[in-house]
Amino acid sequence: MQARSLLLPLLSLILLFKVQAADPFEFDGDRLTSTFTAGQERTTLTGHARIVSGNLEIQADSIELWGQSFRFATCTGTVKVRDTKKNLLISADTMDYDRTLKTSRFLGFGEMQDADHGVTVRAGLFDYDENTAKVVIQTGVRIFKGDLVCRSEYAVYDRNADSLELTGLPEVNKKRDVYRAGSIRVNLKSEDVILDGRVSGTIIPDKKEDAKKDEKKPGDKPAEPKGGTPP
Repeated sequence: MQARSLLLPLLSLILLFKVQAADPFEFDGDRLTSTFTAGQERTTLTGHARIVSGNLEIQADSIELWGQSFRFATCTGTVKVRDTKKNLLISADTMDYDRTLKTSRFLGFGEMQDADHGVTVRAGLFDYDENTAKVVIQTGVRIFKGDLVCRSEYAVYDRNADSLELTGLPEVNKKRDVYRAGSIRVNLKSEDVILDGRVSGTIIPDKKEDAKKDEKKPGDKPAEPKGGTPP
């Protein structure tokens, strides 16, 4: 009887996910605990917890599902998220996810790797919107793309436009050149940089390029001494 009483709530939970979830929904973990009190439904997965909702595959030490039709997911401990459609990989300490709006917030030391665009982002807070493909990034922002290294306290990364907007003491390093301004916009595809407000920077010429210019071209004749050719 005890085994049957445990099995029935679990079967009810699986049926609830399949019937009410807006997206295909899967879950697994080492342990599952559930509360089915009306208006307070909660399910907690612990130990290698994992859910798949739409394009997102989410792993964490613990995942709590709650709200109507288990709309919300709160993930804690070694959070790793893969967006299989956009080929994104995000890691953080915690994550709050809205399965209906398809928005998520990542807190703690986080990193996002955008393989398709060759962009890596590190910061203390990410707000990711799957619908607009925009990421709002805050707290100790560091963004890497090719020869570009961008720093600021606030940034908006638009994947569709392949662009970046930096504010809050923004700084962009391109090879050895440094750009600073009140706000900086970066075209990540062309690596063009637009500065606005309190603009400053340092441009360091490439020594190799300067050395090439100074080199004599093949076939150049040596300069004749002044006063003509000696007899």
